[in-house]
Amino acid sequence: MPDPILGRPAGSLPGRRPQRKVVCYSGHLLNARDLEPSIQRAYISHLADAVAELLERIGVGWGYGALACGADLVIAEALLEAGAELHAVLPFRSPDFIASSVAAGGKDWLTRFDRCLERAHRLIELDRSCYPVCDESYYLGNRFFAGLAVRRARELDAEAAMLAVWDGVISQGIAGTGRMAAEWAAAGRPLHRLPCPWRRPAPENKASAPSPAGFLPALFCEGEPEVMDELSLLGGASARIDELRLGPSRLAWTFASIAAAAAGAVAIATGDLCRRHRIGILCDVGLAGSTPELSLKRAWGAAAHPECPAGIAFATEPFTAEAALVDASIDCEYAGRVPSRDDSGPLTVYVLRARGTTHLS
Repeated sequence: MPDPILGRPAGSLPGRRPQRKVVCYSGHLLNARDLEPSIQRAYISHLADAVAELLERIGVGWGYGALACGADLVIAEALLEAGAELHAVLPFRSPDFIASSVAAGGKDWLTRFDRCLERAHRLIELDRSCYPVCDESYYLGNRFFAGLAVRRARELDAEAAMLAVWDGVISQGIAGTGRMAAEWAAAGRPLHRLPCPWRRPAPENKASAPSPAGFLPALFCEGEPEVMDELSLLGGASARIDELRLGPSRLAWTFASIAAAAAGAVAIATGDLCRRHRIGILCDVGLAGSTPELSLKRAWGAAAHPECPAGIAFATEPFTAEAALVDASIDCEYAGRVPSRDDSGPLTVYVLRARGTTHLS
């Protein structure tokens, strides 16, 4: 069974300053080679003052974002100094993230990264050895921490806002602060923009990869082979796009929407077959690939292969974050951590339910 820990995520206990805002943040990278040290210090000092003033004015208690050299780390430092709870969310494991997004700033930024990580309330590394270091991974990471911020704000009955240090130009690729800010504002959520004092690094001279079709919700079921055979014959989950057999004891389906995947999971959990047999059920989300097989390999839960207790509709944390962004009718109640079969450590899981109910219906 999941380790219940506190029965809810740390930091969401009653009375934790619900009047204060939850922010996600993003900003442009800084390459130390592009600026003289004195100019760099002046830019950083100016930005740090502007961020500190904004945080004090709007009142922030929680912050979610990455720790890239430049604006990200300046904001993270300001959040910590303001006494906010920092949740560092990296799109892949720390060594790869440092190489791609911190080392370009030089030794000072590596030190600042380490200090922020030491003081962060939580570090979340999205990579489970299935995401390459590419724009799609950064986009997934951005969506992840934005969704976590929205979900935390709902738990606290607080406001979720975005802080963007942005030059006002939306990049051509799928990732980037501009793209994230535009999506956030289009959803009608508060956006606080600060101008970036430096020019963003020039893009690498490389052929642009085609943008993915988006996020692909998936549902995984696990049980005895004959039970999986029967589940497949019964049609498994309704509104599915594809069904794939991932071995004798595992089935998976892909869906067009988060809501459809969640409804499919709960339909199986409350169905007759699940009452008669042990079936593990897990909703997850990954980046859509060229084939259903590739899409499922890029799902977090698929890579970790968690051991979920049978008979309950569970969801991974990336699924809950995306659900918070796109479908306000779904709540995902924290359940605890379950072991993973890939030796990558325990995986945080949530129970799916509709808002205002104990189970999704």
